[in-house]
Amino acid sequence: MQAEFRKINSLNDIPSLRREYLSRLSEPQELYLELQVKKSDCYLISSTISTIGYAAVLDGEIITEFFVTPLFQSVREKVFKSLVDNFGIRKVWCKTFDPDLLSCSAQYARAIEPLGFLFREYNKRKLETNLPVFRIIKAEEYHEESIFRMNEEVFEERVEIMEDIKNGNIFLFMLEREIIGFAVYHRTITGNDDFDIGILVAKKYRRKGFGAFIARYVADYCVQKGWRPVCGCAYKNEASRRTLEKAGFGTRHMLLEFTVKSGKEK
Repeated sequence: MQAEFRKINSLNDIPSLRREYLSRLSEPQELYLELQVKKSDCYLISSTISTIGYAAVLDGEIITEFFVTPLFQSVREKVFKSLVDNFGIRKVWCKTFDPDLLSCSAQYARAIEPLGFLFREYNKRKLETNLPVFRIIKAEEYHEESIFRMNEEVFEERVEIMEDIKNGNIFLFMLEREIIGFAVYHRTITGNDDFDIGILVAKKYRRKGFGAFIARYVADYCVQKGWRPVCGCAYKNEASRRTLEKAGFGTRHMLLEFTVKSGKEK
């Protein structure tokens, strides 16, 4: 069977296929990866008689998402290899709770590197802290500049800050008029009740217990709303991992980067 790859505008052109993929994951989609998928070129994979699945490729060389329907699972590895060879794929970003992509990537990998921890479990813990009394407020438009100056990769672009302020998605933690830190929460997939949370503590207030308090506060806020809080952190960011675990988050999953060899390489 010869697989054909036809470029489409976005995954919005194939909503039923995307929903089927997401429904087959054992855990909620990761927000960071979802943002990369939205930046990726998307391809519908088909044969002469039927739709096989789809793929998302970032910067022409990184697979950010790959799905083959159950009907074609027997040729999944061949379709994956064809994708890798035809596009000159160099890397695959894969969640460990995506077993189909994980198994394909592992078969053709020549190197594996952990990129991040994916926290999908939350159990509220009692925090023993001696924190000063501070206020918790929703960010307003005049806070945008202060948040921008504090930002350390929580927001990729400045425009995102104002969007989240207008949507009421940012909590500020204030000691008098000073911002101790902030928390932001996002619905990862429209229609789902999984919310990704991110936090940042001002440098002078780090290692004092504020981070765990902030993470727990926004996680509890999500739970009270009937939402499921999830989050992630970079593999090398030990401080963030310790903070999230102290707040009550647990992780059994990771985001992995597979380096693969394509047929276009000499």
